[in-house]
Amino acid sequence: MATQKSTALTLTAVIYQEDDLYVAECPEAGTVSQGYTIEEALANLREATELYLEEFPLGRINRPLLTVFEEEADGARRGRVCRSFAPRIGYRNAA
Repeated sequence: MATQKSTALTLTAVIYQEDDLYVAECPEAGTVSQGYTIEEALANLREATELYLEEFPLGRINRPLLTVFEEEADGARRGRVCRSFAPRIGYRNAA
């Protein structure tokens, strides 16, 4: 019997709260799930992503650039609407 070699992928999870649920997204695969806790949302995302990748394997993974920006809550424009904090956010690639 032939055995398939398993390859581990390191993927990104973006988690945010929406009302009483946590929403988890994997930008590389495009999968989304939710749960009542962060742990549940992440577990559901892992399961959804695993099932998705069984049917649609990823080729080359393009890592997203993660940054934050500020915007006035009332939508009022200032001289500089977006201020990036990218230099302060370190991305460490798990090798």
